[in-house]
Amino acid sequence: MANRQVPDKNDVAALLTFLTDESERTVSLAKNHLKQILRQYPAYRNLLENPEDPAVASHAKVFLERNAAGVPERRLSRTGGAGERLRFRTRDRSLGALRLPRTG
Repeated sequence: MANRQVPDKNDVAALLTFLTDESERTVSLAKNHLKQILRQYPAYRNLLENPEDPAVASHAKVFLERNAAGVPERRLSRTGGAGERLRFRTRDRSLGALRLPRTG
C-alpha cells in the first residue's frame, strides 16, 4: 500500500482481515493503517460498516465504535484516571466529536 497513492477496496478488505489476527502488533498496525485511510478517504467507512467477510464484521464494528470521527482512544482515556480530577471540558469536546453509528 505504501507504493500507491490511493488504496482500493481490496486493500481495505485485506486490512480488515488483520483485525482478527492473534498478534497484537499486527492488529495495531492494521488499525493504524485503517485510521489513516479513513482520515484521508472517509468514503471507505462504508466498507468497514459493511465488510464482505462476515468473520471480520464484529471486529470492524468495534474498530469503528472506538475510532468514531477519528477521535483516538488515548485522548479520551487521558481526560481522567484514578486519583485525577476529570477535565470535563476536554472530555466533553472529545465526546461531542464522536459520531454515533447508524442503526437499523
